[in-house]
Amino acid sequence: EKLKAVDIAEIGILPDVVIAEGSNTNDLIILSLKAIGGLKSLNIEGKRILIKPSILYNGSNELNESTNPELVFKIIDMCYDAGAWEVYITDHTLGNWSKCYKNSGIEKSSKEAFGKIIPGNDKRYYIRGNDESGDSAMMVHMLLEKCDVVINIAALSVSEQGMMRAGLYNLSGLTWGNRKAFENNKDERWISFFKNYRPVLTIIDATRANGDMVKAERCIDKKPMLIVSCDPLLAETTAMEISESLLPDDSFLLSLEKEGFGKINSDKASLQYIRAE
Repeated sequence: EKLKAVDIAEIGILPDVVIAEGSNTNDLIILSLKAIGGLKSLNIEGKRILIKPSILYNGSNELNESTNPELVFKIIDMCYDAGAWEVYITDHTLGNWSKCYKNSGIEKSSKEAFGKIIPGNDKRYYIRGNDESGDSAMMVHMLLEKCDVVINIAALSVSEQGMMRAGLYNLSGLTWGNRKAFENNKDERWISFFKNYRPVLTIIDATRANGDMVKAERCIDKKPMLIVSCDPLLAETTAMEISESLLPDDSFLLSLEKEGFGKINSDKASLQYIRAE
């Protein structure tokens, strides 16, 4: 069933999630952030910001497996405009980190916006996090402890089997061992991660909705799109509904909701559609 947007623009209520469609990435992010109150409303002035894009593989963005570098540039630029002290960018890539950073275009766009891009390929960049999930604490990227605010900018992709990669998959790239860090005690580990490092803003990037998404024919009209929310769980479940896909295991989402980290039911949320041509 397709999402039903609630038209709230005229009654002055900030939406829980924004779904923006259009061909101009800059327009999409400007209008989306304006709709949720702007970056200044997130109280980032004077703070260190960690931006987590998707930089998985050594290659271009043709398969929608990396975040659009134009989007990364614009978010860094807007963070500084909102008074951020420093902006850092990192990912634990699945391929050679230097080639992934370079060939995704994100290294270049980050530097042009005066962001500080940091590797995530070596264990020396990781520390024992504030993990309450068991005896063996996860190791998290040191930037999670250094920075005050996390902004998650995840590329949306869907496999031919209908499995989605989006915001939560992207966040798991801030751990050593990468996505395997959450395989055991998944509920407890995600709860612990969110207690300490919950992102203040989640942006699901489908501005280049092609590759696996097109092969699976699961993107609505295959239009360039952003999903933007301060609620990371709602951003995730909205992306699942729009792309008509599933997570390999989504049982932990209910546990995160029970802990108060967000909402997973879009029926209880206010949505705003934006079409920017």
